[in-house]
Amino acid sequence: FDTVSIGQSLTTSNNYTVNIGSSNTVNGIVSLCIGAFSTVTGTLNFGFGSDNFLTGTKNIGIGLRVYSSFSDTIGIGKLLLSNANGASIIGYGVSTANRLTNSTADSLALGWNTTTPQHLFKSDGVNLTMPTSATGLSSGDLWNDGGTVKIV
Repeated sequence: FDTVSIGQSLTTSNNYTVNIGSSNTVNGIVSLCIGAFSTVTGTLNFGFGSDNFLTGTKNIGIGLRVYSSFSDTIGIGKLLLSNANGASIIGYGVSTANRLTNSTADSLALGWNTTTPQHLFKSDGVNLTMPTSATGLSSGDLWNDGGTVKIV
């Protein structure tokens, strides 16, 4: 079965894989990597960017240093770690050693310059981090007044 490699220092194997860029390794079935210094293995994994690491099944990584060894995840941003099946993330972590991490299965985490999600959308509810004062907020913004959600 066909594999396609375009670039330099590429390792490409298995069925129906495409590897475009520099210093990538793609060894999955129906997998695609476009970028540099990334590893995409498993089945139906798609990596776009740099230094991404995707294994498992049906993962999408877009950005810089998006990591998932589970299944059914999407990571968009930089310095991200999906740590459960279906644990998707949008945002960015603090550093390579301090990634924004989602360990909740079947959820979407949002966060910026943090290691823990600021907002977490789950199949059984939503966890939002909200300001505890209306000071500096715009009309229509939500805030937490001692456990009661208020609108400015």
